[in-house]
Amino acid sequence: MGGLKPHEVARDNHWFTIVDTYEELVELVNTTPVVFISHQWVAWDHPDPDNIQYNEMVAACQEICKRNNFQTEHLYIFLDYLSIPQKNFNLRLAAINTLGVFSSLAPFFVVVAPDTIHKDTGAKVNKVSYQRRGWCRLEQWGHICLQGMENMFWYDGKAGILKDLDEPEEVEEEAEEKAEDKAEEREEQEAENNAGSSVTKYHLDWFLESILVTEGDYTNPDNKEELVDVILGLYSMVLSRKDGVSKELHDLIQKNYKRVFPEEYFFDLPQLLERMLASNRRLGSLTGNLDSDGRAATPLSLNYSTKAKAGYLGPSRRLP
Repeated sequence: MGGLKPHEVARDNHWFTIVDTYEELVELVNTTPVVFISHQWVAWDHPDPDNIQYNEMVAACQEICKRNNFQTEHLYIFLDYLSIPQKNFNLRLAAINTLGVFSSLAPFFVVVAPDTIHKDTGAKVNKVSYQRRGWCRLEQWGHICLQGMENMFWYDGKAGILKDLDEPEEVEEEAEEKAEDKAEEREEQEAENNAGSSVTKYHLDWFLESILVTEGDYTNPDNKEELVDVILGLYSMVLSRKDGVSKELHDLIQKNYKRVFPEEYFFDLPQLLERMLASNRRLGSLTGNLDSDGRAATPLSLNYSTKAKAGYLGPSRRLP
């Protein structure tokens, strides 16, 4: 492909596998490796005009294939500029509203955020600025809802490897020494967590920011209000799995409830959602319509209960 191309170019070249329903998306991720690539645009009219991010995206996909013995031609990617319509505003908005669904189902989540300069603002763009972006935080939250905090990476272009998403950048000569310190810190924190949680303080700083979507930066501040429904949809997924894969995320939300759901945007909607889901759960227990995890049974595979609009995923073989 030689660089990031917009959705319409990919469409006209038939580079897509198109999914029209949520069921089709579930089937795809169950049978084919899919990676969700999250990044920050470095110009207003093009996400990566100098191919700095593109080269790291290709390398990251190759690394995932190498680690998991995937054939590169079998790996699919979801990438905003490629997968979301760019010219038609209504189609674009509809696809953007399902970002959380796609990121929640993709087994692999990769952040690409090399050091560079924004072409229009002159501001530094890097992993730190990426984490400040509200949209980037939303994508991360979506993945954590169903996949937990595993298989979330960022590509360290300086070292040429994938690293855990919450692992900070560091100069190469300090890496080995710091790795030992971090290992000790993890062990100490885990020993304090009698409940057997896999989340440590080392993880929490990064992932707390990931769920504070309304505290993120937006080019258009009105996006915060527009994302209320999307965030509530993600929260419903967390509530339905709070005793399983979403336990750590649920606990993190409860500890920071007012920051996650500021009243100026959410009013009492989160509480209404909690009561509604609790009522549905009680009704399900009375009728016997609960699955093995205590959720209301659905006809969808993997017991997913959220519907998605049409979306597009492109095979990674189109990247090089």
